[in-house]
Amino acid sequence: MTVRAWLSGRPFDLEIVAHHFGDGDPAVISDEKDIYYLTSGHLDGLFDMGSQLFEAAKSELNLINGITRLLASEFQPVDLTGRFEHDGKQHAIVFAQAALGSLGGLTATAVATGANTGTPRPSPASSLLAAARKHPDATEVLALLSERTVTLNWFRLYKVFEIIRENVGGKNKLVEKNWKSRQEISAFTVSANSPHVSGGAARHARMPPGSPQQTMTIHEGRAMIADLLVSWLKWLAASE
Repeated sequence: MTVRAWLSGRPFDLEIVAHHFGDGDPAVISDEKDIYYLTSGHLDGLFDMGSQLFEAAKSELNLINGITRLLASEFQPVDLTGRFEHDGKQHAIVFAQAALGSLGGLTATAVATGANTGTPRPSPASSLLAAARKHPDATEVLALLSERTVTLNWFRLYKVFEIIRENVGGKNKLVEKNWKSRQEISAFTVSANSPHVSGGAARHARMPPGSPQQTMTIHEGRAMIADLLVSWLKWLAASE
């Protein structure tokens, strides 16, 4: 029997994450009592190892939360309860519970149904996670997105942008990928950095005055980074 790591969160969020990771490895599954738990081959053999078990489960959940946050509007990351089960035995690992917070959503633009059929397409979550697991930069990005108490503000979005940009070889190489146009990237950059555009939410307190031709709201910035991240993960998977 595999190790089960019990999860907590809003019912909506638990249902969403189970939809995207209902099978495969890792998986999020509910039982007849509507208790949600995480399973993963990376947890097997660690049941009696305390902190190692918890850290392995947290790493798996970071990937799951980060991917789900890309694919589902208004999703808030779910948490480990600290309770684990294996072969009929249970134990709890005490840890500091993260405070709940209201987070900005991050959702990629995607078509949810098959062409002209109304049939839901299989979630790309598992394939995106498989690609991310093999690349440290992608794992780092998903960890940035998985923190429950962190709002996806310009600071955090720009960190994601920087990691992707440097991973592909710089700004010009990123533009050559045609995932986003040079104009979109420039609009994101100036909106993230300039207090003349984003006020106190901007990354910088002082910049030369000017009137950029194109800017973005924080909601548009989140959507752009989500789309960029999905394209990047697919590219990483295809490059293997």
